[in-house]
Amino acid sequence: MRLANISHTIDGNKVTLSWIAVNGSNTVDLFLRDDKEETFNKLTTINMSAESYTFTLTRD
Repeated sequence: MRLANISHTIDGNKVTLSWIAVNGSNTVDLFLRDDKEETFNKLTTINMSAESYTFTLTRD
């Protein structure tokens, strides 16, 4: 399933993803794209009802 109304904010190296919960869904799988490898890597699975997730970016 793809979610509508996903947004993000960036504050330094912290990224917050937020969304509106969808009825009938329990969890959300979050993936990040690795441009070098041209793949998507799973970041986490979180409860849909949380409606946000914050993580820290690292740079090579």
